[in-house]
Amino acid sequence: MSLRDDLKAYIDGELSADRAEEVRRAIDADPQLQKEVEQLRFLGLEIRRLAAEPAVNGREAALAAVRRSSRPWWHPFSPAGRFAYAGALLVLLLGFALMQRPLRSQFLAATVASESAFMDAGAESAKMESGGMAGRMPAEAPADQAPAANTPYSKGLVSGKSRSGAGTSSATPPELPDLERRVIQTGSLSLRVENLQAALEQAEAIANALGGYVENQNDSGSQTQLPRGNMTLRVKSVHFSDAMNQLRALGEKLSESTNREDITRQYADIEGRLRALRAEEESYVTMLRAAKKVGELLEIKERLGYVRQELESFESQRRALANLSTLSTISLSMEQRVKPGQPEKGEGWAEDTWSSALNALTSAGRFLGRLVIFVFVFAPIWLPPVLLFWWLAKRAKAA
Repeated sequence: MSLRDDLKAYIDGELSADRAEEVRRAIDADPQLQKEVEQLRFLGLEIRRLAAEPAVNGREAALAAVRRSSRPWWHPFSPAGRFAYAGALLVLLLGFALMQRPLRSQFLAATVASESAFMDAGAESAKMESGGMAGRMPAEAPADQAPAANTPYSKGLVSGKSRSGAGTSSATPPELPDLERRVIQTGSLSLRVENLQAALEQAEAIANALGGYVENQNDSGSQTQLPRGNMTLRVKSVHFSDAMNQLRALGEKLSESTNREDITRQYADIEGRLRALRAEEESYVTMLRAAKKVGELLEIKERLGYVRQELESFESQRRALANLSTLSTISLSMEQRVKPGQPEKGEGWAEDTWSSALNALTSAGRFLGRLVIFVFVFAPIWLPPVLLFWWLAKRAKAA
């Protein structure tokens, strides 16, 4: 092994005594070897300095190092502590959601109770009405209805349904020979007029003269936009064509559309269902008068309430169809014509911008106010975790 290869081992003290003495004499005799030894020693010192952990200086630095090395699991800055706080917040949110379920159940129970009270009131009124009818009936009932009070409820129900069906078929024919034709007529008309306000007044006068009315009306316009107006007119169906002709004469027609829908069969079907439901209602009222047991009374009341709900639903449909077929609907849209020599004005933009900015500021203030109220109301949910986190952080810093 050469002398230069033993320099590192000589510096580290790894050579034997004889070999170390030989290397030392060679270094003393050669200045170049002395420089290499100095460089190797400097390089070793730098390596040891970089590998060693820096020493802690001062009392505060030592305490901070100790705290960093000995943080408890519940410390807010430790991974376990963060998971623990997140889990606690989730538990609080779940508890709040579970607290809302009883309130929702109470609301549903109150709704069901109110509906039951309404049904009970309807059944009581039906019972009183049937009692009055019984007082007006002859003392001796017909032969086919005499055993109704003594028969079981199920048999009475079947017989009541059969009697009601037979009464309906015998009292009313299955289909009327001459049905009143019912047609829903709707129209849409767009016009360009010389004077918007005058045209709106004329359109209202036309509707009133033809036995109708203005259902809704709105108009808009500014210094930078042409005046526009929209109206919804209801006129008698027999005057629908006259109304369209008179409205068309108010200005220049831009677009027009009409639609006719025949609802005669649908209206007749609803009337037939109403007749059947009324007969079924009378049958249930008769059975309600004859029932003796509480279970029978409750079941009859439930079925009677269902029949009356169906009656109200079909009656509202019949009224809606009758209204639509009796009065036609016309949607009228008008815009004012631009007059020559009178360009649109561009004044007032600064005032409009100022007003828009004030409205936006008011909306922002209202939003912040709502946010403060929500934060205050939900304080019992978010405040305890925040206080706990702050207390633990302060305790950890003090330790």
